[in-house]
Amino acid sequence: MVRRGTVLLGALLWSYGVLLLVLKSPTMTGQPVVNPNPTPDRITLAIAILQAAPSLSSAAVGVAGITPTEALAWRTLLQDPEAGKRFKDLLAGASPAGRLYALMGLQLTDRESYRQARKTLVLQGGSVRTFRGCIVSTERIADVVQEIDTGRWTSELLAGRVFP
Repeated sequence: MVRRGTVLLGALLWSYGVLLLVLKSPTMTGQPVVNPNPTPDRITLAIAILQAAPSLSSAAVGVAGITPTEALAWRTLLQDPEAGKRFKDLLAGASPAGRLYALMGLQLTDRESYRQARKTLVLQGGSVRTFRGCIVSTERIADVVQEIDTGRWTSELLAGRVFP
């Protein structure tokens, strides 16, 4: 059994240790706090999210109708003054879903680049996972591009709700 005096001594030593750590902290000593991993700016983060997008998601997904990160990233890029350039750059190195997000951005920012990118994506073919509401499926990229042509995907991402 541990005696009461030993427990009190241990608690006292622990308290002094915590106090010493607090007094040595950079905020108490006036030293600058250096963050080894600064948070990237919102545009850089949005590009990274869309480059690695695992699926093309509607504006509200799941039972709760939560707006996916990719939709928020797409809106962030759309507000950037250099949105057209950013979406063009995204076409080159993104996942299939990321390229479709870039295509939707070009539809609103640069119609000529949109037409060229549209042709390229249809010729490349392939499929992409889509997430609409609660339904996850795999669709041909050509079919999704046709839906983008109608403006349905773009309107939905802008409005922030799923259109019936």
